Amino acid sequence: MPMKLPTLDEILSLHKKYAPNEEALASVLGHCQIVKDIALQVADSYDDVDCDLLEVGALLHDIGVYRLYHDGEIDWPRYITHGFLGYELLQEEGLDEV
Repeated sequence: MPMKLPTLDEILSLHKKYAPNEEALASVLGHCQIVKDIALQVADSYDDVDCDLLEVGALLHDIGVYRLYHDGEIDWPRYITHGFLGYELLQEEGLDEV
């Protein structure tokens, strides 16, 4: 069965759903968009890159950071856990394992 990647609208909806406030949304989503742009630029130098998967991965790679916000601040001592938190969040949302 082919993997089903979320659309750009679905990705934006996920960011909006989990961002605790507009400032967090702008910061995390803005960062993810910059990473996406750079990743796609680098991918131009390689053959056989799944650019759709790369784009989705870049746009979602830091979504777990939202789970570290408490009272408008990031829990920096636990920042290293944001990858696991994002993985759990995306699993809960039913996204493809890839």
